[in-house]
Amino acid sequence: MKKGVIKRALAFALAAAMTVTMFPNVGNSRVIEAKAASIVTNENLFKNPTYEEGVELGAHTEETQFNKLGNWFAYSEGEQLTVQKVQNNAHSGNWAVSLSAANDALEQDVSGLTVGANYKVSVWAKNTNPSAVRAWLCVKWYGGSEQKVLLNSSEYKRYEIPFTYTGDNTGKNMRAAIWVENGGAGNVYVDDWTMEIDSDIKSLSAVNGAITAEYKADYAGNMSADDFDISYTSSLAPEVSKKIEVTNSSTAGKVLTINFAEIEKSPLEQKNYNYSNI
Repeated sequence: MKKGVIKRALAFALAAAMTVTMFPNVGNSRVIEAKAASIVTNENLFKNPTYEEGVELGAHTEETQFNKLGNWFAYSEGEQLTVQKVQNNAHSGNWAVSLSAANDALEQDVSGLTVGANYKVSVWAKNTNPSAVRAWLCVKWYGGSEQKVLLNSSEYKRYEIPFTYTGDNTGKNMRAAIWVENGGAGNVYVDDWTMEIDSDIKSLSAVNGAITAEYKADYAGNMSADDFDISYTSSLAPEVSKKIEVTNSSTAGKVLTINFAEIEKSPLEQKNYNYSNI
């Protein structure tokens, strides 16, 4: 099971809150928080990821150079902007973004990430002249060294960079970018970005007595309650963790349902359920 983190504060009518912790086969625990009687979804954290949203690219300025939240921002060194939305060469839909000149860049920052969580950035891209145009998918300001993947296919190909967010000590938000190192002899087209928690689980729902995990459509592994270690804590004694015994489980398609005996509700307590996926 891949590592994953989802963290949300959702409205809740019952006196129980859910905390889901996934343990991969190797590595550290990852925490997912949700309220009971609600659904937590592994959502795309990028804004305007397909360029079909009718939003123009933002401009690189002194004010935005370290704050590129909520949109894709274009950077070009020449007088003519060579990073632009185009209505041809899209991977899907009608729109893509084209880059062509040396040091062209397309960038977006993402805030609110969870320290210790594992994420994955992916994009579909093609390079019309890989032998002459050297361009990269980049991820930086996440707490580690900048990561880069060369865009070396003349046909659309999915490129991705997984990373663990540990926080940037300069206070910058994590940034994803396309950067053209050498250009002028071709074009790079990019489309259909995704940034999400690096997990095989698409969504989790929780009620007192049951957890439902929906796996991604391409997941081909086994879905089993044995992969989960479930416990809960009370807000009155958060340092005390109590194990929950699974009574039964079932699968239907890509959905795993895990049942356990309901925990007694108290109007004065808030219960935190910890689901550990190992």
